[in-house]
Amino acid sequence: MTQVTTNFVAKSKGYTCIPNEIMKLKHSLKSLDLSLNQINSLEPSFSNFSLLTLLRLRGNKFNKFPDPILDLQSLKCLDLSNNQITYIPSNIICLNNLSELIMGQNNLTTLPKEIGIMTTLVNITFPANKLKELPLEMSSLTKLTFVDLSNNNFNKFPQVLGKLSNIRTLWMFYNNLTKLKGIEGIKHLNQLKLLNNKFTQIPKEIFNLTELCSLELDNNLIRKIPREIKELKKLKEIAFTNCLIQKIPEEIIALSNLQEIIIVRSRVNEFPKFLRKIPKISNLIITDSLITEVNCTLNNCCIILENNKLTEIKCTPNDNVFILNLCNNYLKKIPNTRNLQTINELYLTNNFIQQIEQSELHSDIKILTLASNKLISFPEKGISYNKLKELNLSNNKISQLPNNLFLFLPYLKILKLGINQLTTIPNSISILNQLEELNLSHNKLTEFPLDILKLTSLTNLYLTNNYICDLPKNLSQLNNLQIVDFSNNNINSIFPIIKCTTIKSLSLAFNKNLHIPSELTLMKQLKNINFIGTLPEIKYPFNINFIKQLNIFEISYFNTEKRDRNKPQTIIHTPLLFLKSAYCNQLKLPLSSPQFEENSFECPIEIGTSNMCGKRDSMQDTSVIITNFLGIGFHLLSLFDGHNGINSSCFCASQFPNCFANILSKNPHQSIEDALIYSFKEINQKINEYKFNDGTAANVVLITPQKYFIANVGDSRSILVKKDSIIILNEDHTINNPDEIQRIRKLNGFIDHSKVNGEIVLTRTLGDIQCSSVCTYIPQITSYEREIDDICIVLCCDGVFDVLSNELVGEICRKKSNESAWVLSSLIRDIAYNNGCKDNISCIVCKLMS
Repeated sequence: MTQVTTNFVAKSKGYTCIPNEIMKLKHSLKSLDLSLNQINSLEPSFSNFSLLTLLRLRGNKFNKFPDPILDLQSLKCLDLSNNQITYIPSNIICLNNLSELIMGQNNLTTLPKEIGIMTTLVNITFPANKLKELPLEMSSLTKLTFVDLSNNNFNKFPQVLGKLSNIRTLWMFYNNLTKLKGIEGIKHLNQLKLLNNKFTQIPKEIFNLTELCSLELDNNLIRKIPREIKELKKLKEIAFTNCLIQKIPEEIIALSNLQEIIIVRSRVNEFPKFLRKIPKISNLIITDSLITEVNCTLNNCCIILENNKLTEIKCTPNDNVFILNLCNNYLKKIPNTRNLQTINELYLTNNFIQQIEQSELHSDIKILTLASNKLISFPEKGISYNKLKELNLSNNKISQLPNNLFLFLPYLKILKLGINQLTTIPNSISILNQLEELNLSHNKLTEFPLDILKLTSLTNLYLTNNYICDLPKNLSQLNNLQIVDFSNNNINSIFPIIKCTTIKSLSLAFNKNLHIPSELTLMKQLKNINFIGTLPEIKYPFNINFIKQLNIFEISYFNTEKRDRNKPQTIIHTPLLFLKSAYCNQLKLPLSSPQFEENSFECPIEIGTSNMCGKRDSMQDTSVIITNFLGIGFHLLSLFDGHNGINSSCFCASQFPNCFANILSKNPHQSIEDALIYSFKEINQKINEYKFNDGTAANVVLITPQKYFIANVGDSRSILVKKDSIIILNEDHTINNPDEIQRIRKLNGFIDHSKVNGEIVLTRTLGDIQCSSVCTYIPQITSYEREIDDICIVLCCDGVFDVLSNELVGEICRKKSNESAWVLSSLIRDIAYNNGCKDNISCIVCKLMS
């Protein structure tokens, strides 16, 4: 018996018309999805799909409403979003069974009055058009429950919506609303999103919406939460991000169903004790505000108070606190959690805590983070923490740990002790038979701690930047190791590593006397290797097939074209990349270009680069650094932070230097700025030709003897660290940039769930074909003159700047200016990781030698 096909999906196939194979299904198909193709019209015969109930043609090339659709009497859901349609025909009323009409991201300026006859409509979705008003005839659409009018041009609230009392969800974010007259008629409204409008106060009409459960007013200039908030007794969630809220009114305690309060980047300076009276509150977030004191906790609640001015917090006895996050404040002592009924997680990163009072720590804690404080020791007297799974003491000044410390922490799974002054590790560490991650980077270890070999559950081992020369011969006892970083030690042989056949990621960067045996090819699980900075001593005795099995093979090598022996050579620090669609061997660059040669003179630098996958499942960052690029004293730094995949970022790393070099060579009179723009254009075209389904941010810095040139798309960032200040060399291209939002809106793009077109968080990228109509590849170009007080240039992906400020990165570089560039880059990387970064982490530091 022949099986009847009722559903067909063919997205992103490059179709320009409906293929015959689909037309043959016209008498059986009920659901058809042809989104993200190149179709601009439908043949009249398409009207024969009489059984279709769902049709998706999102992201095609229609500039008018396809007439054959009007004959599809069975249609219930129609999606024509992301096309170029300018109007909806009046005879759309022929679709008399339609319940869902989705036409976001078109060029609609009005809706036909006939839409009011379509009384079967339940869902209308028109974001990212140019609507300013709605026809009054829509008042008959009494079945409407979902309305999305976000990212339009409404200056006034459409009065007709106030007559549709059954609407449950209304989205009108990213408009120009200042008032909501008439909204009180939507008596059953549950969710209201009004982010990014022009409100200076909460419209009084909202307080008549007594069925409201969720209210979002982020990014409005609202200064006050009025007392009338008490009328919204069913409210479960309320959010004010980037507002000017100064105070939380006591009337909020009347909201007996309130579960979540979010106030971010506000002027709130007082923590209201009366919040304890809200019985169901389970999530309180007040961050980036001005609170100095907290006199109570909230029972059965997660409390997030990051980035305030806290100097003191008092925990209420017998409360159950699930999470207490007090990072980035001014606390000098650990809050007394001992009298709480329970607490699961306590985060105290980046405060001013000098000692640990164990008597004040609750024994139920599962995660304790004290990174980036002022600790110099750990108390000798042990208290058993049988539930503690993660302990983070990184980036302090601890020089010694009590010998019996780990006897009291038997169930640790993650132990972070990096960036301290440890010379030895207590023998008691050997009892931690459940430990999975151990970080001892940036300490003063001269020998590999042999007690670590008993930690057979260990999967991640970080010993970066110590003084270790020899690895134990029986390292393979750690038979679950997957990620190993022994960078920047004095290791000269890695034979013990070869037997660790479970390792997937191995970094041996900047071990300058390293001998790497060909037997490394026996490590069949290996996917990522980093040997950067071992030039010129290192040899690479690997066959090409072994390298091809890797995802990333990071090395340093001389350009194939050599200069005179007495002149600085071109050195390339890069991953060798092997993509399914784009093969890259070692880069072969010309020695010079006309633009550079006449201005060449020796301008020495020191390069350091560090990266790690971090908490992500895969590494999507790549980088390329080339000293003396096309001329002596010209240096190219580039960082590519991929998203939704690694193809685009790898392609950029493999192709950008050659592309840039060729463009410079072909036109000697072309400016560096234009050459950078053309290079971005060419790379983007090639990415699209390969049809990669991902994208990447790109931050490129060209250092010349006289200037710095910066080209950027996305949210990676470069900063110039000077003797007494920093200069941010590029803007971030995200939805937090008002100029970028304005540009996106002009191109008929929209913001949904904090993403451009609901797809990506960046407003400029390379790749991202699905958003190419609004997310441009054109880089922001800036240039700066070199000056004598310049210390270094730092390039980092957004993962670093999510947790570290520009000023802190600059301070690290100034305080540690005597360290090598690689130490600086790995230090910034590791502080970001230990301070809670959940993203891939990449950092390039270029020290500018005077």
